[in-house]
Parts: sequence; C-alpha cells; structure tokens
Amino acid sequence: MLAEEDDGRGDRIEGERPSRGRGRYRSRYRIPSRWQGGRRKEHPTPIPISTLAAPEFMEKLCAHYARALDERKAEPLLLIASFVLDFECVHPFWDGNGRMGRLLTLLLLYQAGHEVGRYISLERTVEESKETYYEALQRSSQHWHEAGHDLGPWWGYFLGTLIAAYKDFEDRVGSVTSARGAKREMVQNAVHRLPSQFRLSEVQHACPGVSYPTLKRALAELRRAKRIRCLGKGRDAVWERISVRDRHRRSGGGRVEGG
Repeated sequence: MLAEEDDGRGDRIEGERPSRGRGRYRSRYRIPSRWQGGRRKEHPTPIPISTLAAPEFMEKLCAHYARALDERKAEPLLLIASFVLDFECVHPFWDGNGRMGRLLTLLLLYQAGHEVGRYISLERTVEESKETYYEALQRSSQHWHEAGHDLGPWWGYFLGTLIAAYKDFEDRVGSVTSARGAKREMVQNAVHRLPSQFRLSEVQHACPGVSYPTLKRALAELRRAKRIRCLGKGRDAVWERISVRDRHRRSGGGRVEGG
C-alpha cells in the first residue's frame, strides 16, 4: 500500500530501551530487540525506515488507506492487513510497535464491521501462533523498502488468524446455546426484558441465534402458561405480557363477588 524506496536509513545502532519511549516517534535509529532469559534476542522484524522519515510515512500511510477504502479498490480485510504490515515496516516508535499494530488491527476491524475481537482475544490468538506471525512478517517485509515485497504470506496469516477467531467464537456460542432448553430460555428472558407489548420481530432481534420455528414454539409455551397473549393475527401481530396480578385474576383467585 505504502512501500516505496527509502534512501535515508541512517546508521544502525543498538541502544537500551528508553524508559519513556512508548508512544513517541523514534529519536534515533535502532534495531528492535527484546530481552528473554537474561539475554537480548533479535526479533525477525523488518528494518525500520529512518527516524526523520517516520512521521511523514505515517501520514502517507493513513491517507493512502483512507483513499483506498473510499475508492473501494480492494477487499477491506486485505487493506487492513496491508495497513498493519506497512505500520510494522515503518516501525515508528521506540517500543510497543507490535502491540500497537494489534490495537490498530482491532480498531480497523471494528470500523469495517468485524467485531469478533470484542469476544475473542486476538492478542491471545497471535501469541499462540507467534512463530508463524514472525515468519509471515519477515517474509512479507523483505524488499519492502524497494516496493518489491510479497503480501501473500502476511495476508494468509492475517486472514487465517481472523478465521480462527471466528471459529473459536462459533464454538463458544454453540456450547452455550446447544444445551437442552437454552434457546427456549433465551426467548423467555427476551420477552421478560421487552416492553409489555411487543411484536415477533422484536423477539427475533433480541434472539439472533434462535430460528423462527423454535421462537414460535417458545411463544406458544408461554401462551399456554398464560404468561403472554396475542392481540392480533399474523407475524406482525402485537403480543402482550400478562402480569402476575392479571394471571391471578384470570384464574379466579381474586374474586370477591359471585358465587
């Protein structure tokens, strides 16, 4: 999306991580590293661009991404993956670029209508496949500075991670709703939360995982139990929740006259 030839890479130096470096653009050039087991191990991360060029590259990246979305030049998921790769290649901050890239991934996915990250930790998904993550990042960042890189490995990893998250979410939802009577209970709870008068469409909206026949059976059970009544006919009919006092009166428990 952004890659272009970078002529100002500067001298590479290794330095200790500054204590207040997170969230600020780099003030000098360095190779990203980490500490592990008392020894520093180099990440197979891309060679960052020059310090002076980082702010300008970030402005270009955001502008190119917004324009590509507006013009609908490509699938949004591929644009998001490309944006994140470019961000990691620019590597604008002293520290936390990987974490920031994953936060940006969440934000851009939310904006594109993919909200699985609200329920499944994408951070954990990446952590569980970090070797594949670094391998894909390294392969797709090669020749990035000359705009000769291959997006394929990174796209494959990015989409695979997203599919894995959706699969995890599907499995979790299935384990909750597959229990006997779980969907019927979901409908009952929805009816209890809705206003006293409601329509079938409102119950469907409150129970997205419940099929229409199941929903109809659950409402029929509530009707037989005299907890709701139908005030019309057809799918657009108004239903009404019967209060405890009304049920008691209808059963004859509150009568004082008669005989």
